[in-house]
Amino acid sequence: MFQRDLAGDLKEGAYTTARERRRMLCVETGNQGRREGCDKKVRENGAPSTTRTCDLLVRSQTLYPTELWARNKPTLESNIWDAAHMSHLDHKATSPASVRCYVLTISDTRTTATDTGGRAIAELLEAGGHEVSGRAIVKDDPDAIRAAIAAELDGSTARVIITTGGTGITSRDSTYEVVCNLLEKRLEGFGELFRMLSYHEIGPAAMMSRACAGTARGKIIVSLPGSENAVRLGMTKLLIPELGHLVRELSR
Repeated sequence: MFQRDLAGDLKEGAYTTARERRRMLCVETGNQGRREGCDKKVRENGAPSTTRTCDLLVRSQTLYPTELWARNKPTLESNIWDAAHMSHLDHKATSPASVRCYVLTISDTRTTATDTGGRAIAELLEAGGHEVSGRAIVKDDPDAIRAAIAAELDGSTARVIITTGGTGITSRDSTYEVVCNLLEKRLEGFGELFRMLSYHEIGPAAMMSRACAGTARGKIIVSLPGSENAVRLGMTKLLIPELGHLVRELSR
């Protein structure tokens, strides 16, 4: 009966300090004569200085596990976030600063002069301290795309192959199918993040982009859309900041 009354009072916020709780406990248990003793034995911080029945009851209420968790939760979450953040920074600190990349443009109409997407990729890579081992343009044909990528997977020193074009849904767009069939592990998050970023720029039309990424034969393959704006978005927001980190993880 006493515990139920005390719990009800505490739930309603009737007692806000350890001193007030202790006073009421003395009254409820018939120890009115010890009320002053309870008050005198309260330390400055409100904790009991002796172990009595009323002290134990107050302490059990004051240090209830869920209250402690609620009180310490922000600190625990902050510590967990700090540990994860530091691990991420440690990984980046030991990642290669320069990565060799190959750029492949997939288009039925682009030429070296009009290949703005491929040129943007190469310029952004070099500006970020990375090396472009080569560039090429192939038709949007599954066999041609597969042969070009396979040649780089087997015989090139490039660690990353970046393609641009052929990621839409027209009858001629076949990059996604070719690349996905070559991948051993898919980086689903790349396409998800790219479409999220695209949505903020072009709205719902972002759903029609099939940008993708993954690993194959110890290398990374990234497929970006053909437009220069989309290329710059994917490179600056996603690929350039994590390129060295991706290669580091793949090498482990």
